[in-house]
Amino acid sequence: MLQSADRPAADGSATAIVPLPDELPLELQSQSGEPQIVVKMASGRSGVAHLQQPPRTARLCWQPCSRLCGIQQFWFVQDACGITCAAFTWLLLLFAEAVLLFVVLIPAPSLAFKIVGAIVYHCLAFMAGCSHVRAVLTDPGTVPLNNDTKENLLRLAPAAGDGQQERVVYRCPRCSCIKPERAHHCSICRRCVRRMDHHCPWVNNCVGEGNQKFFILFTGYIALTSFFAIYLCIHEFIICIGTEWQACQNGPQPPVSTLLLFALVITGLVFGLFTVVMACSQLVSIVSDTTGIERIKGERRGDAEAGGGGGSRLSGLQRVFGSPPSWRWLSPFHSPKPPAEQQQQQLTSQPAAVNSFDNDNV
Repeated sequence: MLQSADRPAADGSATAIVPLPDELPLELQSQSGEPQIVVKMASGRSGVAHLQQPPRTARLCWQPCSRLCGIQQFWFVQDACGITCAAFTWLLLLFAEAVLLFVVLIPAPSLAFKIVGAIVYHCLAFMAGCSHVRAVLTDPGTVPLNNDTKENLLRLAPAAGDGQQERVVYRCPRCSCIKPERAHHCSICRRCVRRMDHHCPWVNNCVGEGNQKFFILFTGYIALTSFFAIYLCIHEFIICIGTEWQACQNGPQPPVSTLLLFALVITGLVFGLFTVVMACSQLVSIVSDTTGIERIKGERRGDAEAGGGGGSRLSGLQRVFGSPPSWRWLSPFHSPKPPAEQQQQQLTSQPAAVNSFDNDNV
């Protein structure tokens, strides 16, 4: 185990700057003569670690709801901007619900249009809302704090080449964890996240290895919900105009109805196109095995490098949505079951479950 000089104080004090040597050699040799493991800082600021305040995250386990929605342990980021954006998402859904009910569906003259439109829209909106909740409350794949155990270092350290005397692993200078390959530190969550793509304020969470499926489902179902709402609005507006509003007398006055329908169409168009772009971007990242951060930094990972998961495009989709392919890929109620080769890695890298808020200091 490393010395605790590069860890934050136990009282959760504010940001600390702790000098560290460039390299921290560890006498971890499973057999005599094997290369030793060296821990280096994953930052250009050699010798200095900027240890941040405690994480803006909390874990809470509530067994009844865990069994209902499939979340074993809730994850929540305590960020004002993210909470505001996530709440605004639900306000938009409520606005669309009100307009469609009182301006489109209830005043509609056709009973079949009312029933079919209401069923399809509410099914899509329900799936979008559930996907959003899962994306918000699911751990995106954070690296456990204080993970510098002997077993973990031996597992994370890459094999040494011929003639090399060291096996190098990297420590995050902000949260002080040992970083697995392809993990990046989020300055908002204040944790390192495996396969981090980006931090999305609309879900108040990072998009990473643990919740990428739910983020894609959220953007996909929001896009479908938006475009179907646009169709309902245009269909109703055409009927109202064609009958000089005689068929829409049960709704608001024509100027009010026109304004609300126009507002919902514009909102649906903006968010529909935005979520389509986001969903397609995520799918491209999956099939190319490159995260958003890696694209920005110009890091191109190969299949054999950094545990890329490698192989076909189907293997990348199975890594995110679960293995084997099934209808559960489209369900926000089923957590993805990773391929067999990834299960051991997740078991050794996931923190133990807790029954109270996580007060780890970072």
